[in-house]
Amino acid sequence: MLLLPMAGIPAEAAHAAQAPAAVKQADLTIYHIEMRRSMRVIWLAEELEIPYNLVFKRGDIAGSMELIREMSPLMPMAPTVKYKGNVYVESGGILDLLLSEYGNGRLVPPNGSADLGNHYQWMHFAEGTAMYRAWAARYASMVANIPITDVPKGYQTGVKPSGLVGVPAVYAFVEDYLSRNPYFGGGHFSAADIMMHFAVKSAGPAAGIDISGYKNVAAWVERVEARPAFQRAIKVALPGGHDKDGNGCGLPIPFSNPPAVYACP
Repeated sequence: MLLLPMAGIPAEAAHAAQAPAAVKQADLTIYHIEMRRSMRVIWLAEELEIPYNLVFKRGDIAGSMELIREMSPLMPMAPTVKYKGNVYVESGGILDLLLSEYGNGRLVPPNGSADLGNHYQWMHFAEGTAMYRAWAARYASMVANIPITDVPKGYQTGVKPSGLVGVPAVYAFVEDYLSRNPYFGGGHFSAADIMMHFAVKSAGPAAGIDISGYKNVAAWVERVEARPAFQRAIKVALPGGHDKDGNGCGLPIPFSNPPAVYACP
């Protein structure tokens, strides 16, 4: 539940200069960068109808990062949130905090249920496995100075072999799970689906892998993106619009050489 879109305005200035009284009562301010993990916090806030303020510079990733750096100079990252006077980073931890404060049993399977283990597994798998392996592959290609598609060679010649399974195994694991469960929370949508959405849509492209052939993954993406809270969140998180894959119009395409931006019809 967005109270005031404060794009490009430091929170203190917005509160002092133009925020109505209702906005001053919001405990949560989200420092956002478009197409980054801060979308997770926005989405959860919309699902739970948590009042929040949003701070970023539309279409300006570097400018949005500078706003974050002002708030959290030692660890500037997205998301950074200010909640009840304290500053926090790490999307998974922020989601857990907000669930404990506002969830009232929502978006987490009941204690003792078979689905609870699935929920916690995927809450942590998103960053601890999926995104870790994607970025390990990307960094291996950079260190070895080879294309991302040659990463197995990179692990052998540019980086000491790690023995880790790669990103294709991650997607095979995810695809198998979704063949038996509609959501990462098991039978029902949970915060694990919010965590996994960014990982599912980012890990493959980051590692140079085509993920279009995973039919259960594609069906899950369609289900969760149809949720009204997601639709509200993406409208706020990407005010310049987005293409059919959720990429922000006019925003830089990661790792493109030469540099390019996402074009929208």
